[in-house]
Amino acid sequence: MEFLWAFLYVLLDVFPFLPLLYYALGKEVSRRGVLLGLGTSTLIVLAQGLFFATYYPSRVTDLQWQLTLRELFALIHLIPVALFVRVPVRKILFTFCVLVPTSLLAISVSYLPSYYVADSILFTHPCAEEVLLRALIIALMIPILYAIFRHILRPAMQIASEQIWSLIWLIPLFLAALSLLFTHYYFHTDFYVLFVILRFFVTLGCLVCCSILLQSLRYMEGYITAKATNEESRRLLSIQEDQYRIVTENIAQTRALRHDLRHQLFMIRNLTKDGKYEELLSFVEESTQTPSLHTELTVCDNYTVNGIATHYLAIARENDIDVSLSIAPLGDPLPILDTDLCILIGNSMENAIEACKKLPPERRSIRFHMKKMAGNLIMTIDNSYDGSLMREGERFLSTKRQGRQEGIGIRSIRSIAEKYRGELRIETKDDTFMLSVMLRPEE
Repeated sequence: MEFLWAFLYVLLDVFPFLPLLYYALGKEVSRRGVLLGLGTSTLIVLAQGLFFATYYPSRVTDLQWQLTLRELFALIHLIPVALFVRVPVRKILFTFCVLVPTSLLAISVSYLPSYYVADSILFTHPCAEEVLLRALIIALMIPILYAIFRHILRPAMQIASEQIWSLIWLIPLFLAALSLLFTHYYFHTDFYVLFVILRFFVTLGCLVCCSILLQSLRYMEGYITAKATNEESRRLLSIQEDQYRIVTENIAQTRALRHDLRHQLFMIRNLTKDGKYEELLSFVEESTQTPSLHTELTVCDNYTVNGIATHYLAIARENDIDVSLSIAPLGDPLPILDTDLCILIGNSMENAIEACKKLPPERRSIRFHMKKMAGNLIMTIDNSYDGSLMREGERFLSTKRQGRQEGIGIRSIRSIAEKYRGELRIETKDDTFMLSVMLRPEE
């Protein structure tokens, strides 16, 4: 029985909080990765409990040994999380450091009876009442933590900025360290209740500060997203205005040509009737010099794609870039939002044009292809570039922004691909940058 109480005693340090740790981090992770990590962590907990229960009877009064052992095992639990849950380490540390003060508070409160009651009331084993009290405290804490993780921490994990996570994880780390180090001043004194109160306020401060911080970050991320969407809508509106202007100019030009054509036909008839063939030939040659309409007004049967493609075609040619457009019939409308098409094509073409502008005019080229196949929308853009590329794994880093951050254009394209259950592929070959996107829109 003594072995069982000692085993449960250390089991409650970590095990109740492990599912919360994986729950917070596992939203965008495969179920297999979460199960492997949680299974490995469970084995570590069991090994920790067995080890502690074996040696506890001989070290029952050595509190420093107990604390050191339990803190060491707590750090070991980060290993399977890092191995199987493929999220940035800073997010793991943030979540872990949020849980640490809570676990420490449960441990501290469970020690209160042993400080103020001379003998065990219900059991003879020194761990028994601490185990039961700790289980009760954890049962009260878990629903609160679950609500915070579900509504605040878990959604905030979608914030992808490495720069943000490289800083904010230090806040719960500082509070966890405060709970471990500073409060120990009262640990072995008659003021143990003050020790518990201090840990309570550190834990409460950690949860409140981190919740407010994450909520603020989510609002900021939402604002940035809304601003980006607004910019894309403005860009789409600008493209549509260009198309409207071209259509209006062509209508006006067509009316003028029709008006002139009637007079020209009368002139041709009179010159032919009078046999003035040399003057007739001269007149016809002058008439053929009339400016033509915009011949590239339509490159696609889809109005939105056509407007965006012709807009960037004009920009590319203004920059002496050799452009080839190949767009198969797509139908109108497509089951994709116009703003998403604008983000997808606009960012892809802007990146390609920017890359080409770094090269001599004779080396500038863009090949744009788009088609529908088996209900999927496929777009490929191959453009020449100078061979200079910053890459970190699957991420392509911006040369314009400070820090090792993925370019905004590539990140926007990736988000559109994910939104429509598709994929983004980027490859390079010699002096050619090749971007391929497949979307699976729901018809």
